[in-house]
Amino acid sequence: MARPLAKNSALRLEKQEQHKLSLLGLPESTLECILERLSAVDLSNVAEVCTSLRHRSRSDALWEKHVKWRWNIVLGDAAYREWECHVTRIKGENHMLQQKENGLFGSITGVWPCLYLGSYLEISKQLISLVQSDCSKMALYVSLQRGRFWFPAQVYKRVQLFCYDALLSYDCNKNTFRSRSPTGGWELIQENIQWVMLRISPVDTSPLAFYMSNCLNDLKPGDHIEIQRRRDAEKPYVWQYAVIGHLGSCDKDEHHCCCQHSGMLMVEFSKNRHARWRKTMVNRDLYEEQCLNFFLYGGIRKISNEEIERWHSLCTNNPHRLQLAIILISVSLSSSIFAGSIQKFEAKVPENFEDSPWPGHCQRIQHLNWRNKGNARELLDLPESSLECILERLSPVDLSNVAEVCTSLRHRCRSDALWEKHKKWRWDIVLRDAAY
Repeated sequence: MARPLAKNSALRLEKQEQHKLSLLGLPESTLECILERLSAVDLSNVAEVCTSLRHRSRSDALWEKHVKWRWNIVLGDAAYREWECHVTRIKGENHMLQQKENGLFGSITGVWPCLYLGSYLEISKQLISLVQSDCSKMALYVSLQRGRFWFPAQVYKRVQLFCYDALLSYDCNKNTFRSRSPTGGWELIQENIQWVMLRISPVDTSPLAFYMSNCLNDLKPGDHIEIQRRRDAEKPYVWQYAVIGHLGSCDKDEHHCCCQHSGMLMVEFSKNRHARWRKTMVNRDLYEEQCLNFFLYGGIRKISNEEIERWHSLCTNNPHRLQLAIILISVSLSSSIFAGSIQKFEAKVPENFEDSPWPGHCQRIQHLNWRNKGNARELLDLPESSLECILERLSPVDLSNVAEVCTSLRHRCRSDALWEKHKKWRWDIVLRDAAY
């Protein structure tokens, strides 16, 4: 009796094998659609299955989306140019690099003693293999995620409201960044820098170079600006936040004010701790570095309303604002359905702005309209359907964080309807009726 049973079982298994559909047997468009929906980790795992899937899963088209989605808020044109230089060098020195297990690539600009490190890359065999296989986007993502690529960006300083250029490296264990800069010495590393304290450089000018302003003739009292400032001609500039004020001879009456037509600008640094350095006079007709009050001043750029609010948020002191508003906004921006509602929404950063537990992927904020303060609406005043749709797009971690904001959001964020979807997506492959 045992033999017929074994034979029948073998036949059934053979039929099942015949009816199985291979992943590679799927239509090309279907397979491509599946791969596009995988996370970066899953895409890396799929690449280890077979040679055919390796080529598909490492394509630049797939990984470029992950790079943009994860890193575009801190990666600017300068960082991409630096990366391309490293890629070109790796391809050009293939034979030499094959004998190395690791090493460093760096790019230096300027003339001694004014040298500036543009970026540097910690190379490895895996990185070299990816670049040589024309998988540069995946190599970029992996290098960023593992903190091997030190790329150029700018870091905000809250105390005196300025922004300085630095090289940044991601720390995946803390979801923060490390920085090196010539200001404190390249050998010094500052750690635990939050995502919200970073920005892409708004100008394509070397930190050592004078920025040629194109707005000096239009500046008037009340305009918000950033001005280049440094103490030493051999050091890079920082961008100091300031406001254009009235000249000493002006009565500050808007109907009689002639400050806009004067050749001098009153630049006010309201957050400077030293009273004598809170104001300085700059010659708007002089397109070169000016030495004033023991500082060297360079170019000026007029900033947008969004940038003004970003500076103000660094020193805000209003604990009654929703601390996680930007998380919801950043997620909802992926859908144009909420464009009207989101543009009217005002987000304010809490007092502990620098220490807030911001998830890295929630820093992909491309367009925020902070302007219409009179029309600002509380998050809970959004239409029910809009709020529900926003919450549906949050990850489990973000959903848990938002649940701690207030009682009303707690009930919404802990609803079975929301978590049923996360449970199915995450666990249905291993959970069956017996487990339930």
